[in-house]
Amino acid sequence: MSFVTRPTSPQPTDQRLARIAEVVREMRLPLSGLVGYLQGLEDNVFPANAETYARIQQQITRLNGLLEELAALAPPPPPPESPRTAVLAQTPKR
Repeated sequence: MSFVTRPTSPQPTDQRLARIAEVVREMRLPLSGLVGYLQGLEDNVFPANAETYARIQQQITRLNGLLEELAALAPPPPPPESPRTAVLAQTPKR
């Protein structure tokens, strides 16, 4: 019989940070594409038609996916502070 052990955190910190850096690098390509399409539209290099807008939408969709991946890699936020905890934290110690 074998048991599957699950890590207590989704990924070790070093692996998570490496993946975050990788995702950030991956974001540069769709951003560059968007800048290029917008400049091309302004300079009349690209026609303002459905095909061009579909390509822009593809880049936006890719960026949204990468942002979702970044959000999933981020550590969870700390729990909200209760009003009682906040008051106790501000009370001077004797």
